[in-house]
Amino acid sequence: MLIVKTSSLGDLVHTLSAVEEALRHRPDIKIDWVCEEGLVDIPRLIPKIDRVIPLAIRRWRRNLFKRSTWREIHQFIQKIREHSYDCVIDAQGLMKTMWVVAASNSQRQNCWGYSLGTIKEPLASLVCGRRFHSPITDHSIERLRHLFAAALSYSADGPTLGLEQALVIEHSREILFLHGTSRPEKLWPTDHWIRLGKQMTQMGYMIVIPAGSEPEAKRAKTLASAIGPDVIVLEQLSVADLSNRIRRAAGVVGVDSGLMHLAVALNRPTVAIMTADHQLKFLAKRFAPFWAEHAAVVIPHQAGADITPAMVFAAWQGLGHQPK
Repeated sequence: MLIVKTSSLGDLVHTLSAVEEALRHRPDIKIDWVCEEGLVDIPRLIPKIDRVIPLAIRRWRRNLFKRSTWREIHQFIQKIREHSYDCVIDAQGLMKTMWVVAASNSQRQNCWGYSLGTIKEPLASLVCGRRFHSPITDHSIERLRHLFAAALSYSADGPTLGLEQALVIEHSREILFLHGTSRPEKLWPTDHWIRLGKQMTQMGYMIVIPAGSEPEAKRAKTLASAIGPDVIVLEQLSVADLSNRIRRAAGVVGVDSGLMHLAVALNRPTVAIMTADHQLKFLAKRFAPFWAEHAAVVIPHQAGADITPAMVFAAWQGLGHQPK
């Protein structure tokens, strides 16, 4: 089977539950997964994935007229044609994934995707001979679970589960502050992070602050300086390294980002700070707290209202975790 889910980090994380569920029902299947080159560590969180095949659409677009780019594209097509797949799932439903499905040279009736009315980019549905109707208002985790179940002929009833290999380290005092996100409206004020950090360090926690980009590094250093000595700043870690750090944490506090969703998938106690106004409308669909008892979601009381440090701290206490 070939899975085509190329990006982004959060979208790949949402696919993990569907893949693990598929492997429980069909333990004999071999799975290849196509994703962006910078995100290959996410599919590799599932050891049973046979091959992770990287592609570089973002980089190729910037260098479309270079001979080296077309050489890489040719090599990529050769790689996905090394096997004759009896099932191809376009788990993204975009034009950029449509061509990958087509390039796999698989029979059209073996290619699964979302139906015309439930796909993000309607033209992308044309390449798939088998189209599954899944309301776009449903959470992407549930959409993916039912798409995989339809393609592999099993029932996706029952609760959504996180990754089975999540590692729990007793007596951990580390709380990860996942402050970075791709959209400015999802950020949480720096002074709020500082107040929360001081409150948590007073309880005996060690605050760990990852920083990938330059703006994140600058913000992380500001937080560390203001919160105090019980802070560790982690710069430029790979997704695999961050995954391992999350597994070992007592918990996570994060804004709406791929890493925050990864923390939930890894079964760590997580407080999600959903600052954007659209979260009020789509909360249950966007984050799906009903399947994650170890997660708490904090939203504004009304559109445009503030999420205070007190609200976030209360949500953390509500999860029932204390430093050992």
